[in-house]
Amino acid sequence: MHDCLPPGGSEHRLLERVSEHCGQAHHYEHDGYDDAHFWAIAENGRVIRSYGTYCEPAWTGEPLPWEEPQTDDPLREPGKYEPNASCESNANEVAAQLTVDPERIGEDTPMNGHGWLAVTVQGAVAGRSQGHCRSDGCV
Repeated sequence: MHDCLPPGGSEHRLLERVSEHCGQAHHYEHDGYDDAHFWAIAENGRVIRSYGTYCEPAWTGEPLPWEEPQTDDPLREPGKYEPNASCESNANEVAAQLTVDPERIGEDTPMNGHGWLAVTVQGAVAGRSQGHCRSDGCV
């Protein structure tokens, strides 16, 4: 797990390049203990929103329309949160909201259209690690 997606860093540039080519790109990540989450959304060549548990600042960009601002949380302590913070910090829940939770993809997951799925662990997809899948199978 990395700490953040610093502007100008290789992961930041890659996310921007993919979104420039495809219109949108997403990055979701959490550590093995499920206590550190990171997610980022890029559109048309720039990262528009990101969150990282241990990043400083934790939130970048303005909340997206589907996000619940922490200011709407009745348990919110004034001055404790960043002004652009939302209640959407769990990477898997954000992935499920916008696309699909990558940990819940299975044989019964409906697929249509196209997309790329980055494989980061050798053998994670059908015993191969070529790095991308189509809706009709991995290539």
